[in-house]
Amino acid sequence: MTLTFRPAADTDTDASFFAWALNEAMHGFLDTMFGSRCRQIIAAASRIQGHDMSLEHVIVAEMDNQIVGMISGMSTEVMADVTPVLRRCAGIRILRAGLYYLAARPIFIGMSRHTLGEWYVQAVAVSRAMRGSGVGSRLLAIAEERAQRCGCNRITLDVDAGNTGGIRLYERLGYKTQWTTPGARLLGGARVHRMSKVV
Repeated sequence: MTLTFRPAADTDTDASFFAWALNEAMHGFLDTMFGSRCRQIIAAASRIQGHDMSLEHVIVAEMDNQIVGMISGMSTEVMADVTPVLRRCAGIRILRAGLYYLAARPIFIGMSRHTLGEWYVQAVAVSRAMRGSGVGSRLLAIAEERAQRCGCNRITLDVDAGNTGGIRLYERLGYKTQWTTPGARLLGGARVHRMSKVV
């Protein structure tokens, strides 16, 4: 069994896995925001280029022609707001998403803080069957290589403050916490750590 990596393609399979992975990386919050059609909305948005949630920013990990993980990331110079695309893909459900956005506003405001010259890892996720196998570490190493090729001097990511397993992995790979968002009171005080590493 060989682990391989490739850029995501504009296919139903890649878009569906990305939708699952992004929601997984956010601990199911996108399901909460968009409801039962969440995966279809995110998959449709990902197939449109020119914004932060586009498949053009995704690297896929495969084993025996099965997707087992992915990482989405980009330099801060090419970041572009996904909101207009989500409005178009979500239709009336954007109203529901907007209410949950307001509830999580302290987190989203923190997650939108970026500095030029950084590479931002939007999400990294590995299929449940492959967790602990090193796929996540390999994907992060690829992101670091891409960051260096773009001339970025730092790689950053956001992680839920309660995700102790993820935090341990990032710390083991050399990431350090820069700051933590204020708690989102309407979401039980949920907070996110911004972690970074010099590359």
